[in-house]
Amino acid sequence: MEDPFVQCVNSRPNPTTLTPNRDIDYILTYGIKISSILTLHPNVPAHSDHLGIVFDVDLSSYFYVEFQ
Repeated sequence: MEDPFVQCVNSRPNPTTLTPNRDIDYILTYGIKISSILTLHPNVPAHSDHLGIVFDVDLSSYFYVEFQ
């Protein structure tokens, strides 16, 4: 399993919640290239302390077909 944050930006975000130094939300991939990833700003007045995570999938790695 690969962490797209590490794959794209070489580090985990700090934080993935509104609580400082609390990185608790993860997306893990396997065999799929992620072209970009980021956390969204807080959705106020949301009732959650989790930040949204958005990522772009490289569809060429997802729909890979080998031609003979």
